Amino acid sequence: MIDLNSLSYLIMPAKFSGTPPFLNLHNRIYEFWHQMFTDVLRSRDPQASVNPDHFIRQNRVAAIINNNDIVALHLYTFFNFSSVAARENPYFSDFTKSTWGYLEKENLKHVMTMEYLSVNPSYRKSKSGFSFGEIMVGLGFKIMKESQQDCTLGIARQDMHVDKMGQNFGGTPIQPGIWRYDYECSLMLSRAEDAHDHPDKNTQSLVNHLWNQRIDFINDANTSSKPLPLAA
Repeated sequence: MIDLNSLSYLIMPAKFSGTPPFLNLHNRIYEFWHQMFTDVLRSRDPQASVNPDHFIRQNRVAAIINNNDIVALHLYTFFNFSSVAARENPYFSDFTKSTWGYLEKENLKHVMTMEYLSVNPSYRKSKSGFSFGEIMVGLGFKIMKESQQDCTLGIARQDMHVDKMGQNFGGTPIQPGIWRYDYECSLMLSRAEDAHDHPDKNTQSLVNHLWNQRIDFINDANTSSKPLPLAA
């Protein structure tokens, strides 16, 4: 079993200038993301390749680290749907008129997308005792609230039950039948006011623990004084 005290939760920008203290971490996390999704895409198409822009365009990169291992990863982008350019981002290309109409009717303008959820195969629930996918989703909801977004939107794979993970924290499927990279998905909507604790107390306890101990390179001016995992 994992020593939960050895886990770290990190939040950093995807894009930056200069030489930040988290540069080595960022490189390791990017390489993990690139390899994970190369494997995912090539399981369907041997010639498929990952677009690095899908990483670098994000506003937040969040990861759980255990000693020298990347355990899990999630990417987040903020959009204001009052912007025509935002609405025309390719991420939303599968949204139906009905979905857009619903978002407008509910006045959901400030949105955080939740993308590229990844879990190290060595830390699957069957091996670790925890669903780190669900834990990342719960932590993502905390970022949504902290950043004062109206809701999250995520195109969630059904075969990996990512849609169910969102529902466990208060999310709702609003558009089924979306296909991404040859996987069937559902569009999940999670309003800030509807987000709630996970029904499993151990899962929620770990979410709270990681959030309270987070290392935030965006909002915390004191991160430079904290020891960093994966620093080498």
